[in-house]
Amino acid sequence: MRGNAVLKVKNFVNSVPWAKFGWGKTFSAIDPSYENKTRDQIINEVFSTSNRDDIVTNLEAMKHMYSDVLASDEGLERFKKVCHAFGVDYDELD
Repeated sequence: MRGNAVLKVKNFVNSVPWAKFGWGKTFSAIDPSYENKTRDQIINEVFSTSNRDDIVTNLEAMKHMYSDVLASDEGLERFKKVCHAFGVDYDELD
């Protein structure tokens, strides 16, 4: 299931406009080495965890990174599907 959810993240980010905040800069707060990794490398690493709290935190980061996209009904519905792929309800996110 995790592979399908990671693919949904990649499909989402590849089909919407740029994030307000870059992946490297955002996730370097977890590990400075992310600053030098590609978006796909970061997605593979941060969403490979089985720790639900980490998944929720990472989805919350995405929510803020793509807040402009989520302002549209279509963007919001697509992101909700990403959340559901990880077993997380969008309403759980801060």
